Amino acid sequence: MNWTEEVIVPKVYHYLMWSIPLLGLFVIFSKSPWLFSLFVLFSCFLWLNSVYVKKMRHYVSIPAKKTTVRMFPGDEDILSIPVVNQSFLPVSYAEMTFFVYAPDESIEVVGQTQNKQSVYKYPVVIPSKKHIIHKTRIKAVKRGVVQLRTIELEVFDFCKLGKNRLQYRGGFRGEMIVYPSLKPVSGLTNISFHTQGERPTKHSLHEDVMSPRGIRSYVPSDPFNRINWKASARTKELQTKLYEMTTITKWCFLVNLKNPVHNNQMVDNLEQMISHLAFACHYATKQHIAYEIYLNIRSATNPVVHLSYGTGKEQLAKVLEVLARVNTNAMVTSTLEMMHYARKNQNEQNVFLYVGPIAGEAGSELRTWMKKGATVYHIRSEEEVGQVVTIGGGQDEMAECK
Repeated sequence: MNWTEEVIVPKVYHYLMWSIPLLGLFVIFSKSPWLFSLFVLFSCFLWLNSVYVKKMRHYVSIPAKKTTVRMFPGDEDILSIPVVNQSFLPVSYAEMTFFVYAPDESIEVVGQTQNKQSVYKYPVVIPSKKHIIHKTRIKAVKRGVVQLRTIELEVFDFCKLGKNRLQYRGGFRGEMIVYPSLKPVSGLTNISFHTQGERPTKHSLHEDVMSPRGIRSYVPSDPFNRINWKASARTKELQTKLYEMTTITKWCFLVNLKNPVHNNQMVDNLEQMISHLAFACHYATKQHIAYEIYLNIRSATNPVVHLSYGTGKEQLAKVLEVLARVNTNAMVTSTLEMMHYARKNQNEQNVFLYVGPIAGEAGSELRTWMKKGATVYHIRSEEEVGQVVTIGGGQDEMAECK
């Protein structure tokens, strides 16, 4: 049942087992029915005790599935570990021990003393023929991902002297994801397609029938269902309804995590940058703006981590999980390589939001994009409140791009 076992038998059991033949001889010579009954009961108890400890691993199991707990810093939740006992005998004395891999100490176990080994032990009772859920209350401390690595179950005998230490080798997996906190970014409401020049806002050919914007005089080419009958009765002339045009807006986040001073290392203000980015994505979700993200850290198959375009809460959940998994040991790649990778699948009317330090050739590349008609903004994370600025929109920004 996906366990490896280590049976631990104390010396007292060996003495008791050796005493059985001697007790048997004593009972035979005494010819006492009462002593014989006690001898039989004692022998059966020792046998059942030994079989119980050795055989329970065949009846106790943990279903092979994955459980994921998602939280924001400060939240509390439950880590659930299912355990099944298929035997007609209960597991009355047992202890469950599990080890969590938390390199960043992103969570703490409520009611337990935090230890460097991240090993936690609890007494458990598993009734016969029952499926129980062992629940551990956890609290999110900071952004990161914590994995449940090792589960051990120590099943004690009826006297709680001997035990069978079972180490789980099955397919059950536990993961705790702590999303980044959201820190405000000012200036997001000012992001627009309208820039200096003659390039118009990109519109679809459709109208939002839920957003009326007025009426006008009827013309023969207008559809019959567009007539506003109340306005027509009031003006004594046919009037046609007007609706707002739907605007197609897409944001592309370019996230540079490379330290401009120390090559191949993460930026010093990583947590603040990620919190500002999470806030910007949350804002885009509320405004029904489609967005995608590029991060210059190496993935299993690409030189960058890329989350394609999407909208809504599902997209936001994907982004928050990607950001939760960014760690300081990740391999950062070239900023310019990330920008070229992102530019391949873009059109000139997408909005680019650059997050992180602008250094080296990145500034020149951004200015080249702008000359070709791209709209580029920079989310600055030097302060507690992030700020959206236009590239070249001020003396500081111009200095960064040089």
